[in-house]
Amino acid sequence: MFARLFRARYVIASALVVWLTACATAATPTPVVLNLAATDLAAPLLADLATAYAQTHAEVVILRDTIPLATLTRDLTSGQTALGLVATRPANFFATPLGTITLTVIAHPSNPLAAVNADQLRDLFEGRLTTWERLGVGSGAIQIIAREPGSDAAQAFATSASLVNPMTANARLAPSWAAMRDLVARDPNALGYLPTFELEASVKKVAVEGMVLQTLIIAIAPSEPMGAGREWLGWAQSH
Repeated sequence: MFARLFRARYVIASALVVWLTACATAATPTPVVLNLAATDLAAPLLADLATAYAQTHAEVVILRDTIPLATLTRDLTSGQTALGLVATRPANFFATPLGTITLTVIAHPSNPLAAVNADQLRDLFEGRLTTWERLGVGSGAIQIIAREPGSDAAQAFATSASLVNPMTANARLAPSWAAMRDLVARDPNALGYLPTFELEASVKKVAVEGMVLQTLIIAIAPSEPMGAGREWLGWAQSH
């Protein structure tokens, strides 16, 4: 009787040791790392999507960066980044839509200008309309503020505003949305543009009659993504 009890306890103890050993030595699953990047125009959308995705996909670690369009394109081509979010599609890249962003023309808060029409908007930013007298709202030269030529922001604005010619050569260039906002806020003669999510009380919104300045945000890659990038993209398009 004692022998049977001993053997039973031995079996139980052995099983417990095996189970504890297995628990101690079981490898922790390695999380999948997904590198995503966006221009500063698309960065808020990427941040929102990445945060929401992390709440239901703990097994995926998303590393995201905000970088210029040219750098982003190089990182995608080299494989350093899996997907990029932009408004401007590089030639021969895979692209699929994710959402839209609205742009807003802005002026100094003291500027009496309330609205422009589509033709005036093009004339202003292409450099044919250069004084406030011609708009009937004061006097002096109009100072256009624009993002850097070739940037995702500049190309998105040009497309949404239906610009036919290059941006006026007299434009002051802003390297970021914060710089754009600051330059317009400090110059009563300045006129620029911002995504609506960058609007603050330091600048004034100017309406564009008969036109919505809206740009499509797309996910891009050198070729159709696979694996974790494909899964994330499918999830993002369904939310």
